[in-house]
Amino acid sequence: MPDYMFLLESRLLPEQRAAMMRVQELSAALGLNVYLTGGTVRDLITGASLRDLDFSVEGNPTKIARELEKGGAKVLHEDEKLRQIDLLFAGECEGSLSAARDDHYVRPGTRPDVRWSTIMEDLRRRDFSLNAIAISLNPASRGLLLDPTNGLSDIERGEIRALTIHSFTNQPVRLLRVLRYAARMGFKLEQRTQEWLELAMERDLHHSITPEDAGEELRALAKEEQPSDTLKSWEEHKLLEVVNPLLAKKKPDYEATNGLSKVRDDLMMAGLRPRLATPMCHRPCGGGFLLSPSPSSHPARSIEKIRSVAVSKRTMLLCAPAKPGFCLGRDSK
Repeated sequence: MPDYMFLLESRLLPEQRAAMMRVQELSAALGLNVYLTGGTVRDLITGASLRDLDFSVEGNPTKIARELEKGGAKVLHEDEKLRQIDLLFAGECEGSLSAARDDHYVRPGTRPDVRWSTIMEDLRRRDFSLNAIAISLNPASRGLLLDPTNGLSDIERGEIRALTIHSFTNQPVRLLRVLRYAARMGFKLEQRTQEWLELAMERDLHHSITPEDAGEELRALAKEEQPSDTLKSWEEHKLLEVVNPLLAKKKPDYEATNGLSKVRDDLMMAGLRPRLATPMCHRPCGGGFLLSPSPSSHPARSIEKIRSVAVSKRTMLLCAPAKPGFCLGRDSK
């Protein structure tokens, strides 16, 4: 069996390791069980870069967040109803704290009733099996891998498997998300998941994706290493209109998108931590980087300007908060 804690600690950046240790300390002091979950564990297993640290707590994570704030962390978004807190830890490390919960649907597609739960129940209610894996950070079981839906086997097979036939009915935004995961990792959809996706499209469930949910996916797209792959998949599945009607009317400017991704990579190589979600996804709402450029606004000049400003000032490009009614929501996990 792999030593997941050794693997994790060898892959974490120093500031990420410090953030994880601090969350462990605070959880133990408060008598709460805490686990590393979701995308963090998935990316660890697949060998992808660890961008965020997602923690799930059996209990209310608010006290942990308040203590982290005293040490320099910043709360980016807090959902009191779901007890989910997005954070920028000290050292500019991004992550989240969430209460373990179970979503109970009276009928498929209705708003769920939220019930606080154990970590195992929390993992079973998630979207796809590769996101339903956790690593314990508790003293008595530190490093224990929890995989109640057999997501590890799906990762080994290179498949994305939805956990229920109602997965896309309950949350239609998962149509966008599953294609983004497949494009990023080069995975295929498990046979039944593919059938459920096609059925959901036939039932026009993609037209019920809310602007807020579409905005979250667009901002998640801006963090992808190869966003053009996802855009092409969305285009092939006729989902660009859901993200923004302009993207459906005008072919996305893949060259500009790839160029901006290259800028981000260059800045990271220079020791900067750019978050380019604003130029990557704010402008499409008004006709910008992702759309075919006009002669008076060539993407190469805009990209070079971003590069020169960021490098000369050695500042991070922070994502502007979304305005009401925009297609942008907060970052998805």
